[in-house]
Amino acid sequence: MSEPAQPSPGAQAQWQQLADAVAARAARTALGVPGIWKTAFSIHGNADAPVLTARVRILRSAKFARAVDEVMEQVVPEMESRLGRAFAEHHIDFDLTGLGSSRRGASALTII
Repeated sequence: MSEPAQPSPGAQAQWQQLADAVAARAARTALGVPGIWKTAFSIHGNADAPVLTARVRILRSAKFARAVDEVMEQVVPEMESRLGRAFAEHHIDFDLTGLGSSRRGASALTII
């Protein structure tokens, strides 16, 4: 049995450029959701099996469920639409915390 064809270095670079642009746009879009104050989105893998990794920080005073729903139901599907395919995996950490540097009392929800 032969191995699946690997994309050329040029095709992989072009894919990664698109993935980086989509991730940057998603980070900006998520910051527009009420209560979200910090985000980091990245896409890795390849065009056949893209993987989303994200961290979203939500203010303690915000409506946590609403912020999570907007990311999962609007931001992620928009990313998939822009990529032209669904994610093979996604790992998203939602942190509920204040603006201070202390993580004491912080809560987190991880969606895989």
